[in-house]
Amino acid sequence: MRQRSTGTDIPSAASPTHRDPERSDKSDVAVVGGGLAGLGCAIECAERGASVELHEAAARLGGRARHLERQGFVTNQGPHALYLKGPGSEWLEQRGLLPDLVTADVTATRFRHGGRIGEAPSELLAACRQLGEPAPESLSFAEWARSRVPAPAAKLVERLLTLPTYDGQPGRHAASSVQAVLARTLEPGVVTYVRGGWGKLVEALAERARDLGVELRLSSRVEKTGRTPTVVATGRSAAARLLGDARLAPDGQAVALRDLGLREPSSSRERGPVALLDLDDGAYVARYSAYDRGLAPVGYDLLQCCAGLRPGEKAASAQERIERVLDAGYRGWRKRAMIDRQWQTASPGSRDAVGGGWETRPAVDRGDGVLLVGDWVAAPGLLSEVCFTSATTAAELVTARAQE
Repeated sequence: MRQRSTGTDIPSAASPTHRDPERSDKSDVAVVGGGLAGLGCAIECAERGASVELHEAAARLGGRARHLERQGFVTNQGPHALYLKGPGSEWLEQRGLLPDLVTADVTATRFRHGGRIGEAPSELLAACRQLGEPAPESLSFAEWARSRVPAPAAKLVERLLTLPTYDGQPGRHAASSVQAVLARTLEPGVVTYVRGGWGKLVEALAERARDLGVELRLSSRVEKTGRTPTVVATGRSAAARLLGDARLAPDGQAVALRDLGLREPSSSRERGPVALLDLDDGAYVARYSAYDRGLAPVGYDLLQCCAGLRPGEKAASAQERIERVLDAGYRGWRKRAMIDRQWQTASPGSRDAVGGGWETRPAVDRGDGVLLVGDWVAAPGLLSEVCFTSATTAAELVTARAQE
């Protein structure tokens, strides 16, 4: 392998460049995409002695892990949780990259059920305990859950799971994968938030990459792969286009999102719960500034909302579900709104079809020196964890072949 570069080269955001990894004469590996998976793979490859050049089409690193700063509010690209006690946090801990975290206060979460807001329904808690064992791949989660608990209780669990799966109807997917999400989500101390926004994690990864000599190129769009081993670390749409493989295109799952910056009400009763999960409508609202005061200006609250779209549902309908939750739990929110950003994005992660596990997702090794990483490829873990497990797999393959 060639000697690693000792510096970084970041083109001006105002002057995007178009590059072809085939023409690179100074790197062993080209990484396309500067999100968690791309940065993770660049770090892994560099740690194994490879010289690495990373290309990010946007002017900033981070992908879906970027945060936005607007009028004093710091918002993630949708509700984000960092799961501990798994391969993702272990990867970060081993490198001293685990950011400052806030543990989710489960006791502060309120639930809307039957039009009323309160603590978790007893039938939901009982059903979660009964569904604590690993489930089979051969059944949908809905089928499996209904074989173990009463149908109304199984439905409540499915509505609970719309949040961690970012899916409007999670019960249709393989029971094994959905139950794994349920088990991890309910484990004490697992769900955490990055203090200051997920951009803090991106900054730590980027600094580590630079220290290892990774060449970071922003506003650098790669149009095709070449002879240099290339790791594609983009979203599904970009990967399908870059590799000319329609099978990699998005699976159609999407989530409606909403960011609200609200003036604090005169009465604490109108401020609303720290978090409210609607078991009637399958939507979620969290007052993130209650966990991290620095996410909103003094005198204001930051709320982030989400609702996974159901099959055939339009974003406007999902936003109406979000508004019903806001109306129920956060009095006068419309009059207090300083910012109100509504948007929709593809659901993160993968949903395994009945009859298969994560091994049936798009393979990391695409052949001809091309590898694929991200939270939607064939590697173990949940959500962002798959970014790091797939990155490790790809780095192992790249560096092993370079030594042959």
